[in-house]
Amino acid sequence: MARISRKSIDELRQRADIVALAGDYTQMKQRGRDWWGLSPFKSEKSPSFKVNPETGLWYCFSTQQGGDAFKLVMNREGLDFPESIERVATRFGFKLDYETGGDGKNEKSFRGQLLEIHELVTDYWRRCFLEDPVHGEWIREYWTQKRKFSLEVADDFGIGFAPVDDSKLIPGLLAKGYGKDALAQTGLFFGVDRVPDPLRWRCRFRGRLVIPIRDIQGRVIAFTARTLDITPQDDPSREAKYVNSPETELFKKSRTVFNLDRARMTRKDADPFVLVEGQLDAIRCHSAGIPGAIAAQGTAVTEEHLQQLPRFTQRLIVFLDSDAAGQKAALRLLPIGLREGLDIRFLSLPGGKDPDEYFSTHDAAGWAGLVTGARSAMQFCVQSLVPEGSVNLPLTSRLSLLETIFPIVEQAGAEEIVREALNEAARHAGIGIREMHMAYERHRAQSQAQ
Repeated sequence: MARISRKSIDELRQRADIVALAGDYTQMKQRGRDWWGLSPFKSEKSPSFKVNPETGLWYCFSTQQGGDAFKLVMNREGLDFPESIERVATRFGFKLDYETGGDGKNEKSFRGQLLEIHELVTDYWRRCFLEDPVHGEWIREYWTQKRKFSLEVADDFGIGFAPVDDSKLIPGLLAKGYGKDALAQTGLFFGVDRVPDPLRWRCRFRGRLVIPIRDIQGRVIAFTARTLDITPQDDPSREAKYVNSPETELFKKSRTVFNLDRARMTRKDADPFVLVEGQLDAIRCHSAGIPGAIAAQGTAVTEEHLQQLPRFTQRLIVFLDSDAAGQKAALRLLPIGLREGLDIRFLSLPGGKDPDEYFSTHDAAGWAGLVTGARSAMQFCVQSLVPEGSVNLPLTSRLSLLETIFPIVEQAGAEEIVREALNEAARHAGIGIREMHMAYERHRAQSQAQ
């Protein structure tokens, strides 16, 4: 990779808005000359992250890290120095100069090439969605009639169509100067390990509706795609309802929160994030007027997913599907969310509907009423693990049920929340409140002794 000129680096360092850059990672508020926010590097409840726009420097008191705009991007995104320069340059529309002259593909970082390829492919598939001569009309009708989304929503989210005939994609990328290694590392193609000639590789997503997955800065880093009736029969993933990009240098499933780039900017300060199960659920909620809608990549919500949220708000509504899988996922994420200090509420729709189904026939007018019926974290925990009928079980069975909630209650921290949960569990299990609190204290003593 060619070296970025020193003059370019110095000029970009002066021109980069450190407050705006920090705001990509955490919500910033001005106090005198400085701006403060929650740490972008760890969970906390009180702001310890300071930015000075006059010096262009930042410091995180909770992690004892500091530096300039490049150092912020390096530490937050795990990039090396040249990559962080390119990242900041892209963020502020700054054209870099390289010591060998020009700014061709060979002079960009490998990561930068992967990002460019994803953007080019996104644009190509968007055009195919609108103009494909064979299936364009069919895919638009599928989107508007079967999925009941507007074309404006498709444009807003960059919805695309990967054509059945994928013969133009790879030649087009090669013609733009991208090498075989870069194409292979995007994860967009089958056959890269077995077939030396890239012109014989096949697109992973052909014949599918494609949804771009973006990072928190809004850059396309992966795709998820819905299998359709027109998906080729010889496609190796034909039986899967959805096909996703594999993990790459850009895309880590356990860290990526779908629509967080948009939700963090469009929701009002007092509004919660609304965690739904799938990308189409999030798109549906957003288009219905719920701007805080986000989704994990499936039901496996991780600590890394939830760690990103408190930088913007502590409030989270968990709005997963009402089926057994959705409720199990909600229970799994509960202790994680409590550890991260989130104020979590749980919302389920009647009749087992998912958010996509519900908001395809409703708008946001009824949302406030739904939220009013959301259960607190402890109500959800107790009602899920110690159902109302538990009072009729033998005492030993009731005590066993209580053992399942104690580790979760322990994560709540706040004494009043713990008390609420224990009292609710005592009522459900038909056990005296005093006995319940004593059982909980025994559990805590045993936990601390281990």
